[in-house]
Amino acid sequence: MNYLKISFIFLLTSFSFLGLALANSGPAYWDGYPGSDIMVIDHDNPIIVEGEELIFDFSRDGTVNGRVTATYQMFNPTDVEQSVQMVFPFVEDLLEFSSNNILVTSDQKNVAYEVFVGDTVYPGDQKNQYEFEKILNGITNIEYEGKHFSSDDIGTLYSINMKMEPDQSIIFRVFFQYNMEKSKVLVNGFNGYGYSDQTMEVSAWSSGEALELFVLGDDVDFTIHAYMDEDRKGETEFKDYIVLSEDLTIEDYLLSLIEKRVDHFDDNISETQLYNFYGKSLDETFTEMSGFSSEQELLSRAYEDRILSLVYTVDFPPNSRQEVSVSYGTNGTMDMTKTPTPLYTFDYIVNPAKNWHDFKDFELTIVTPDEAPFIVSSSIDLMKKDHHVYQVSLDQLPEEDLSFTLYVEEDVTFLDKGSEKRGNQFMVYAATFALILMIFALRRILYPLRKRIS
Repeated sequence: MNYLKISFIFLLTSFSFLGLALANSGPAYWDGYPGSDIMVIDHDNPIIVEGEELIFDFSRDGTVNGRVTATYQMFNPTDVEQSVQMVFPFVEDLLEFSSNNILVTSDQKNVAYEVFVGDTVYPGDQKNQYEFEKILNGITNIEYEGKHFSSDDIGTLYSINMKMEPDQSIIFRVFFQYNMEKSKVLVNGFNGYGYSDQTMEVSAWSSGEALELFVLGDDVDFTIHAYMDEDRKGETEFKDYIVLSEDLTIEDYLLSLIEKRVDHFDDNISETQLYNFYGKSLDETFTEMSGFSSEQELLSRAYEDRILSLVYTVDFPPNSRQEVSVSYGTNGTMDMTKTPTPLYTFDYIVNPAKNWHDFKDFELTIVTPDEAPFIVSSSIDLMKKDHHVYQVSLDQLPEEDLSFTLYVEEDVTFLDKGSEKRGNQFMVYAATFALILMIFALRRILYPLRKRIS
């Protein structure tokens, strides 16, 4: 018995060691997204950019989550007042976006801006996803007109309302058939769905909140089965509910659904932009799911990283200069697949600045963090001014977009590149050794038992 107990403890220890070896690895890579210079909507405006000062500052909290500030010295060389619309594109998901993290100023006075919602950005070649003409073409307050519906199309909202005790929970199953070419169905509150034999089933555990089906196009007939237990027996069928219906435009229903289901969007994102975003998302899910969508599938789109554009206007009196600045938080791509400690790479797209009438001086300052104080690669030759400060001054925009990489050491050596591989090999050897020990322990436990049985 003691031997069996000791062997069992040894076996658990081996499993624990194996779990510890795998759990300590952590993420080895995550994607960051590039920052960007501001764009001008009207390429024919006469404003001259006399200089840009670009600062990456990672010294605020010592981490690699820094702050970027781009400050432009701009000049109106004409005798006419100029109102210039400017665009600042960046990547964020809708729910994470906060105007508290972005500051736009003109001559150190805050400038109001509007947020326009653009396309999803996918990990990989993010730079090529910054198609500036496409970004500009997407800046609109015209309501979305989709493949499957228009904003003022009227649908029927069916609400299943129930009377239930506080601790009661009911299983609802709703069945319906529909012609996907003539009808579109959006359900809310259901957490399961399936399709078989030309019949759609949606189901939910409900504790009292109304369940909804919104039908566009031809109406659908549906049947409801509600049960008070998982066995779904006829004698426990639940009947204390009513179905209400009302006609609503797709825009009104989507906005009411957003208000009920989403805690908060930043106030700078207008209702029109929210409808355009969710209208386009619903149009896409109707295409992908053959005329059907659920509110979970629809509302989850707000968590996707996408291009958001801040649009604002700066007024230039005749023959005047303005200092325009944009400041925002940034994080880069972390890569620990080739080195024992992370490499952090930051990208910044300067090409939009070439759309201005003229662009002159460019000055770059990077203040590195304690965690990764050295720049080990850069698309622009940098001068090290201090332990944490790198700088360069150019009389024109750099030919290439900016990219630089931070690291804990001054150079990435051959030993650095090999140590991660050696570390991974050690983990494999350790896991293999632990597995062999477990097999050996099992044999020692089971063999005496087999002898006793025989």
